[in-house]
Amino acid sequence: MSDQALILNLIQPFVDKGNLLPRKNIKMDEFILIKEKNELVACVGLKNYESEKMSEIYCFVVAQKYQNLGYGEKMLKLCQEKTDYPLFAISKFGGDWFLKQNFILGNLSQLPQEKQKVFDHNRNPKIFIKNVN
Repeated sequence: MSDQALILNLIQPFVDKGNLLPRKNIKMDEFILIKEKNELVACVGLKNYESEKMSEIYCFVVAQKYQNLGYGEKMLKLCQEKTDYPLFAISKFGGDWFLKQNFILGNLSQLPQEKQKVFDHNRNPKIFIKNVN
């Protein structure tokens, strides 16, 4: 099975529960994966907004049976190692986790202009921001 298919399989239960937006096009060059014994355990997308010097983490998922085992923290560390820019995440769920990882609540005006234009106010998500330095 391709990595793209593995990602889609991993995220589907979270999409079904309404915890994650559905994805059709997975940009593999933006994804970080953790596998254990050929099983996809966790994934996260990392998109850089070079002009505004910020990086978005999105589609952050740890398989249910691997949750609370440190994989989320490991994924975050890998993201931080890949960028020098502040990270941001937009989420309706997982707020406590982001706050425990030293993210702070942000607001729309702090996001890159490109992201502000497509921000879905109807979902009522929260914005989390973390400096990586």
